[in-house]
Amino acid sequence: MDFDVFHVLVDIVISCMLRTISNSQNQEESERDKQRGNGRRVEKLSQDFWSRRWNRMVPSVLRPTVHIPVQQFTARLIGQNASFYAGMLATFIVSGLMHELVYFYIIRKSPTWEVTCFFLLHGVVTCLEIAVKRMRLCPSPHRVASRLVVVAFMFVTSVWLFAPQLLRYDVHKRLISECLFVIDVVKESCFAS
Repeated sequence: MDFDVFHVLVDIVISCMLRTISNSQNQEESERDKQRGNGRRVEKLSQDFWSRRWNRMVPSVLRPTVHIPVQQFTARLIGQNASFYAGMLATFIVSGLMHELVYFYIIRKSPTWEVTCFFLLHGVVTCLEIAVKRMRLCPSPHRVASRLVVVAFMFVTSVWLFAPQLLRYDVHKRLISECLFVIDVVKESCFAS
């Protein structure tokens, strides 16, 4: 693995995470907080990141297609409270499997299941976070501390489980060569004499 490419990847991951987390004071949440009457935003760590910050379209698709059906099915078997967590874990697993499929199309190699483990780990952590908040075992962390925890956790798990597969199979080199090819085609077609 090229050291420079690793730094570029780390820079991109950190930039995306910091931008996502820094956008936490959006108008929609401020309005919700005002309606609740508390005026300040409640920090939700990884739950907040995955449900509202990262990709707002994915939860809106996975909630009605995975989370709610799994929750309704398992409610009869394990109870309403536990079925909520079953639905959430199923959602993260499906998301991991979809990412494995995307990786398969990009890499053209058999899955290593690292990406699914990434999402499973984040699903477990999010479930634990919600359970601890519901039981009120500890006070809510300070906003700055919770954001740092989210960034650190996302960074460590991304470098550990999400990115290695792409770097292992030189996806970055193929992407760069394809971009250079497109640039050459555009140059030839626009600036040909």
